Amino acid sequence: LEPFNRAVYTFNDVTDRYAIKPVAKVYDTILPGPVKQGVRNFFSNLDDVVVVINDVLQGRPNNFAHDSVRLVSNTIFGVLGIFDV
Repeated sequence: LEPFNRAVYTFNDVTDRYAIKPVAKVYDTILPGPVKQGVRNFFSNLDDVVVVINDVLQGRPNNFAHDSVRLVSNTIFGVLGIFDV
């Protein structure tokens, strides 16, 4: 599998160097802090869906209740989680 691994590594390295990294630098330079925080909050809110499912699977009703209320509140009142209510 070494040749395949080397090809994948080369592809990932080139993609990171010439596509992902420049976009990340422009994103970091251009967008103001509050916008970047809103993006972080949005993706954190998406992650909370997994957290709620995990709470159910682990049988933790208190955590499920808390995390569900947080997810629903931030989704509805926080405009899809952009704002952390």
